[in-house]
Amino acid sequence: MFEAMLGELTGEGGAELLDPGAGAASLSEVFARHLPADSPLPGHLCRLLLADSNAGTRLFRRLFDLSRTALNGLAAAGLAAPGRDPAVRAAFLLANDLAVFLLRDRLAEVLGTDPLSPDGMARWAPETLSIYAGGLTAPPHGEASQ
Repeated sequence: MFEAMLGELTGEGGAELLDPGAGAASLSEVFARHLPADSPLPGHLCRLLLADSNAGTRLFRRLFDLSRTALNGLAAAGLAAPGRDPAVRAAFLLANDLAVFLLRDRLAEVLGTDPLSPDGMARWAPETLSIYAGGLTAPPHGEASQ
């Protein structure tokens, strides 16, 4: 089952993550684009990542490797800086992205929409990118600072 999940994850969606020109900002966005709304995969990922198991460890390592490769591609394309410690930067980005999966139900409760749905991603992605691009003091994308 783990290998099937990993195959789904690194198939078409994984290629999108690794292509800086594909427009995918995050693993969450890739899932929102490629998985049906009722897909059990995000729930399985949550359980697997939180379990103390070899499969969970392997999955996290694979996701981390994808995160590093994606960050390297973005840096090579001039769309991101690798940072002083690229491994920490990749882990930070991955941890933030995985939080959407791990807290999906709680986020849906407070936001009124599933963050992995198209409507949820339409709300989530611009805010995330704004924070990543300019920090917490940055105005929302497209708005001038006052």
